[in-house]
Amino acid sequence: MGNISVAIVNISAHQRILSQKTALFALKLVTNQNQKQRQECQAILQLSVDLLNDLKPN
Repeated sequence: MGNISVAIVNISAHQRILSQKTALFALKLVTNQNQKQRQECQAILQLSVDLLNDLKPN
């Protein structure tokens, strides 16, 4: 039972970090005027969203 609890806490922490990263890069994407930096933000944002989706239970 302990291993399951640890796994749940680890997944929850990972989800929290990714959601914070997603919010940060979404903000950077809409406020940045530099096209290259916007593209970098968009790529990081997409990766973060994909990783969040991978963490969803089946």
